[in-house]
Amino acid sequence: MADSNGAAWTKVPLPSDTTVYAFRGACLDDIRRVLEQAGPMPNVRSIVIIAGVNDRNHDPSDVIAALLKTWGDSAGKHMLFVGTPTFHTLKPGAQRAVVHINQTTEDLFGANYVQPVADDQVDVVDQGGWGIHYSSATAGHIYESLKPFLN
Repeated sequence: MADSNGAAWTKVPLPSDTTVYAFRGACLDDIRRVLEQAGPMPNVRSIVIIAGVNDRNHDPSDVIAALLKTWGDSAGKHMLFVGTPTFHTLKPGAQRAVVHINQTTEDLFGANYVQPVADDQVDVVDQGGWGIHYSSATAGHIYESLKPFLN
């Protein structure tokens, strides 16, 4: 489950049993609401959350991340959270907010937290716009860092 960067995953060769859902403008609370309303999903083993950059201008609060983890535990799903890149295009305050979100989710998800890809692997495709959208090459790097957690 991703924010609008999920669109970058369309060119990443994924296993046939993998689906990426992209929610434009999604904040972590939006992801939580979708999961809570989705029902039991008996054929789903793992849920990967690749979102957080849209929470950079407000505190998503530890409660939202805790709710996401609590939902995964109660639903019996293998929940993974992928850290958000800090995006060199963001202002320093927004970068600090992204680091805070990553630290909070790492604390809550522990071994199910996947570190963000290195800054030199983040190819920003909208530098003249929001500066928070990455390329399919970046999505591929993220997938490679995520694969060991899916086995």
